[in-house]
Amino acid sequence: MNTANDSIEQIIREYIAKDFLDGARADFDPDTSLLETGLIDSIGLFRLLAFLEERFRVRIPDEDLMAENFQTLGHIVRYIRGRVSA
Repeated sequence: MNTANDSIEQIIREYIAKDFLDGARADFDPDTSLLETGLIDSIGLFRLLAFLEERFRVRIPDEDLMAENFQTLGHIVRYIRGRVSA
Protein backbone atom coordinates (compact mmCIF):
# COMPACT_ATOMS: atom_id res chain seq x y z
CA MET A 1 0.00 0.00 0.00
CA ASN A 2 1.06 3.55 -0.48
CA THR A 3 1.48 6.06 2.35
CA ALA A 4 -2.03 7.53 2.03
CA ASN A 5 -3.58 4.08 2.24
CA ASP A 6 -1.34 3.16 5.17
CA SER A 7 -2.50 6.33 6.91
CA ILE A 8 -6.19 5.51 6.30
CA GLU A 9 -5.66 1.97 7.55
CA GLN A 10 -3.78 3.16 10.64
CA ILE A 11 -6.46 5.73 11.54
CA ILE A 12 -9.26 3.15 11.23
CA ARG A 13 -7.24 0.43 12.99
CA GLU A 14 -6.50 2.76 15.92
CA TYR A 15 -10.17 3.78 16.17
CA ILE A 16 -11.31 0.14 16.25
CA ALA A 17 -8.66 -0.77 18.84
CA LYS A 18 -9.51 2.21 21.05
CA ASP A 19 -13.31 2.11 20.85
CA PHE A 20 -14.01 -1.61 20.51
CA LEU A 21 -10.99 -3.43 21.93
CA ASP A 22 -10.03 -1.21 24.88
CA GLY A 23 -6.76 -0.41 23.14
CA ALA A 24 -5.75 -4.05 22.82
CA ARG A 25 -5.24 -6.25 19.76
CA ALA A 26 -4.58 -3.38 17.35
CA ASP A 27 -2.51 -5.86 15.34
CA PHE A 28 -5.51 -7.84 14.02
CA ASP A 29 -5.30 -9.00 10.41
CA PRO A 30 -6.86 -6.65 7.82
CA ASP A 31 -8.75 -9.65 6.38
CA THR A 32 -10.38 -10.61 9.70
CA SER A 33 -14.17 -10.39 9.56
CA LEU A 34 -15.03 -7.72 12.11
CA LEU A 35 -18.63 -8.85 12.66
CA GLU A 36 -18.16 -12.64 12.42
CA THR A 37 -15.34 -12.63 14.97
CA GLY A 38 -17.20 -10.30 17.30
CA LEU A 39 -14.63 -7.51 17.09
CA ILE A 40 -17.56 -5.20 16.27
CA ASP A 41 -21.26 -5.82 16.84
CA SER A 42 -24.10 -4.39 14.74
CA ILE A 43 -24.47 -1.31 16.95
CA GLY A 44 -20.72 -0.80 16.87
CA LEU A 45 -20.87 -0.85 13.09
CA PHE A 46 -23.10 2.23 13.16
CA ARG A 47 -20.60 3.95 15.46
CA LEU A 48 -17.81 3.02 13.04
CA LEU A 49 -19.79 4.41 10.09
CA ALA A 50 -20.37 7.71 11.93
CA PHE A 51 -16.64 7.90 12.70
CA LEU A 52 -15.71 7.24 9.06
CA GLU A 53 -18.08 9.91 7.77
CA GLU A 54 -16.81 12.48 10.24
CA ARG A 55 -13.09 11.66 10.09
CA PHE A 56 -12.79 11.31 6.33
CA ARG A 57 -15.52 13.82 5.45
CA VAL A 58 -17.43 11.37 3.28
CA ARG A 59 -21.08 10.45 3.04
CA ILE A 60 -21.86 6.75 3.12
CA PRO A 61 -25.16 6.19 1.28
CA ASP A 62 -27.52 3.44 2.43
CA GLU A 63 -26.98 1.50 -0.79
CA ASP A 64 -23.28 1.12 0.11
CA LEU A 65 -24.05 -0.57 3.45
CA MET A 66 -23.10 -4.10 2.46
CA ALA A 67 -20.56 -6.66 3.62
CA GLU A 68 -18.39 -6.10 0.55
CA ASN A 69 -17.60 -2.62 1.88
CA PHE A 70 -17.39 -3.10 5.66
CA GLN A 71 -16.72 -6.77 6.46
CA THR A 72 -13.00 -6.37 7.16
CA LEU A 73 -10.51 -3.59 7.79
CA GLY A 74 -9.17 -4.16 4.27
CA HIS A 75 -12.66 -3.72 2.78
CA ILE A 76 -13.20 -0.54 4.78
CA VAL A 77 -9.86 0.94 3.70
CA ARG A 78 -10.59 0.24 0.02
CA TYR A 79 -14.08 1.69 0.33
CA ILE A 80 -12.93 4.87 2.13
CA ARG A 81 -10.04 5.32 -0.31
CA GLY A 82 -12.58 5.22 -3.16
CA ARG A 83 -14.92 7.69 -1.44
CA VAL A 84 -12.12 10.11 -0.55
CA SER A 85 -10.74 10.15 -4.09
CA ALA A 86 -14.20 10.51 -5.70
